[in-house]
Amino acid sequence: MVKTWTTDAFFRETPALINQYSDDGYEVVEMESAALASVAHFRGVKFGQILFTADSLANPKKWDARNRGRDAHTWVLGLGINCLVNLA
Repeated sequence: MVKTWTTDAFFRETPALINQYSDDGYEVVEMESAALASVAHFRGVKFGQILFTADSLANPKKWDARNRGRDAHTWVLGLGINCLVNLA
């Protein structure tokens, strides 16, 4: 597990903010959880999300596509199914 920074727009990932969050120990950024968690909170429903890496922008000068996460899709689907089964 790692600390995750969430934002709603890629253009808000400025070099200054990336450095700030990195210095604070954040290792990854994602763009959907905040919005989905807000809607769930507003609607009064439980919310959970499994995040996995699809690509990497760890080096801002060289994008690493990592096969766009396709190598992890089956594994993550299995994790999700196991979570749902254990909730029942």
